[in-house]
Order: sequence, then C-alpha cells, then structure tokens
Amino acid sequence: MKFKATFTDKGLRVLEKAFLPTLEKCGKSCQMLLGVDEVNFIQTPVNTDGACVSARFYKDVLFHPETYSICSKHYNLIAFNVELGLLLRVLRAAGANQAELLEVKLTQKAAPAAAASTPVESRPYLTFTGRGPNVNLVQDLPISKPYVPREIDRLVQSKEVPTLCPYYVDMQPCTITLQAMVDKMKSISDTLVFATCKNGDVHINVAAVNMMLGLQAQSLNVFPQHVVPVLANDRSLPAEQQLQAAVEAGDATVVHVPLKHLARVLAVSALTGPSQILFGLGEEHSCVHIMFVFRDPTKDAAYDDSVALSFKLPLVEQ
Repeated sequence: MKFKATFTDKGLRVLEKAFLPTLEKCGKSCQMLLGVDEVNFIQTPVNTDGACVSARFYKDVLFHPETYSICSKHYNLIAFNVELGLLLRVLRAAGANQAELLEVKLTQKAAPAAAASTPVESRPYLTFTGRGPNVNLVQDLPISKPYVPREIDRLVQSKEVPTLCPYYVDMQPCTITLQAMVDKMKSISDTLVFATCKNGDVHINVAAVNMMLGLQAQSLNVFPQHVVPVLANDRSLPAEQQLQAAVEAGDATVVHVPLKHLARVLAVSALTGPSQILFGLGEEHSCVHIMFVFRDPTKDAAYDDSVALSFKLPLVEQ
C-alpha cells in the first residue's frame, strides 16, 4: 500500500480556505478515500451528528499529476480516518513557513512506547514535507489504520446517492434570506418543515405553542425543467394554501428536518462560494440531498466537474 503526491497551489488554497473549514463545521474528523483518478473527503454519521458530507476532487486539482502515485491491492483504493483540525494545522504551518512545495506520503513509523516494558508499535501517518530556499519542514500526521476492503466498499457506497431526487430547486439566489430566517427560527423549534414545489417555490416554517414563523421563496430555477407544471400557481392565495394546492396536485414534497442541519449548510455555503445550491427531496422521503455546483473559472458558461460538494441530511419522522 503506497501513496505519494505533491500539492498544487490551488489544491492547498481550496482545502485550507474553503473545503476543510466547511467539513470542520460538520464534524471534527473525516474519512479520506484516495483513488487513481480522484480524492474524496467523506463524513458519515460516524464523524457528524447525523448528516453525510462528501467533497470530491479530481486528483489534478489537488496534486501535480506527475507526482501522484497510489497503489493498493483493493482496486488501488486507500481509505482512513483523519482529524480535520490537525490536517488544517499542518497545511497552515507549511504556508506560515513559506514552503514552496508540500509533499505528502503514507508512512508507517514506530510510535513512542507508553512504558519501557511496552513493545514498540508501528503506526500509520501522513508525512508532510515542506521545501523551499530556507525551509525543510517535516510533519507527521497520525491517521487511523488503513481500511480493510469491506470498509472501503462501504465508504464508496456512502458517498454515492443511489438515485437522484425527482427534481432539484436552486436555492443559491435566496441563501442569505433563508439563512437569516432559519437563524430566527432556532429559538422556536429544533425541527423545521421544509417543502419544495415543482414550480420552484420553497417553503420553510416552524411552529410552537401560539407561535408560527414561515417563509416562501418563489419561482426559483428547477432542474430538470420538464417537471415544471404547465399551469401557474394562484398567487392571490396565502402561501400555506399555495403549498396545500401543490401537495394535492402531486407537485410538492414536504419533509421535517433538524433545523441545525439546514442552518449549517446555508452558513457554510459562503466558504466555498457555489454558483448553484441544488436542493432535492428523495423519493419516499428518504433524505434531503443538497449539491453545491461550482463555476469553471476558465470558461464563461461551464460548470466545474472537477470539484463537487454534497450533503445528505436526515429527516425527522412525524
């Protein structure tokens, strides 16, 4: 089992400034899945308080292609668990010491014995070596034991969405408004009613004794477009009646989600700056699936397939 690579400047920047802080908001650790073509940072309920998070990068985004080398007996896949705070500290230390190149490799090293009678144990590390005109910095980051094949297969399955949602609504244009409203709702309830409609409307509301607070965002972009109803909603009706009519017509889905999970996703969107934030509700109320879609900075009208970030939020049974 071998892994070795040298970070690109872009790779260091997107990890340190955007994606690792995003993951750190969701949990203290994550599971890294290294493959021949891509690198994944994955959080399951083992790492979080219930949400699943997956960040995927083509290897060329994070590492110089000619330096990337990986080998294992299980489809050349390597996986392990790592503490996010320690990983961020290593990357920031390299930058603070003005390292021009940062290399990482998988190593096994003897760990200090707890007592003289304790046998020396070999433990896995990610070893980072920063090099520059005035620096030669070596940092060892402890990781979990590399996963066995069945654990790798389970991790691969956890990052995939078995079937995409019937439709998605792009909530990026109203993220700031929704975040402000969700923050107000925190004092009322821990659970939020969340609904998407095929016409692009999104409804959120919470209720407590003698109190209700809600918001309707109207006519957001819907994907795929063919699901949008031909007949427009009657906008003269109150928001709750518009939602009820959409539910009765089979054009809306209503679920209950932990408010803290939705609030967290809306808050961290500012770190990575997605061009679209697509919200979908799984069939048979399986989950809330959220995809951050990024613009390709080298092309005027194209999305960046080399980077992906998604969330699967659990639902609250009613």
